[in-house]
Amino acid sequence: MKDGRQLLPLIDKVDYSPEKWVQAPCNAMVTRWLSAVAGGGVRSCSRGSDGGSGTWRITCVCGPRESGKTHIASMFKQVTHAATLTPDACGIQPSEILADRKVNAFVLDNIEYFEEEWLFNVFNLLVNKSAIALFTVGSFVPQWNFHLKDLESRLKSTNIINIYPPDDDLIKNIITKQCQDNGIYIDASTTDFLIKRIPRRFEDINYWVRKLNKYSLISGAKISKTLVMQLLADEESVEPLC
Repeated sequence: MKDGRQLLPLIDKVDYSPEKWVQAPCNAMVTRWLSAVAGGGVRSCSRGSDGGSGTWRITCVCGPRESGKTHIASMFKQVTHAATLTPDACGIQPSEILADRKVNAFVLDNIEYFEEEWLFNVFNLLVNKSAIALFTVGSFVPQWNFHLKDLESRLKSTNIINIYPPDDDLIKNIITKQCQDNGIYIDASTTDFLIKRIPRRFEDINYWVRKLNKYSLISGAKISKTLVMQLLADEESVEPLC
């Protein structure tokens, strides 16, 4: 995605319900893990759902932007009644935040935005509390670059699960489902035409869905190959059409 390209305003409300989760090979591991959490079976796991080492108590879900990590975090919160910790909490002593004995499950979404010393202390307290926790991270382990290496070492000892780039079937499902949710019809041939010409990244797929929805609603026209070609031509970074 070209730097400086502005995302269009969202025209739909994000729905993080389980019914809106689209399972695919790229997220199969995290889907199975969440099912284990919902069934309580996660407490008997000593290794990650994809064979990674680490304890069951703290799980790090790693994946690119808009790959569904926040959706997973929301569903985890629903099944565990977890408390959500945000970067705004970094000004509060971790011991105060985790003092409530009635709360034993926690979500920290996009931990790369948290203050590292504070996060390190929270991590240690979660382990001592034997709490269940979900951390989400916007990059895979080889790309981690935490300044506090003790924190990075702790994170690498957790149950690490990756969400991988989407395949063709998932891209089609995302485009079709999101358009349907907004009352916009797109046929299979137009969807195939589009996905051959856009970057295969979650954030770009979502960007194009929002763009198509906006132009369709403004014009009152259905999403067609002609509309797709017009919008692609407006993108400076578009790949040559064949």
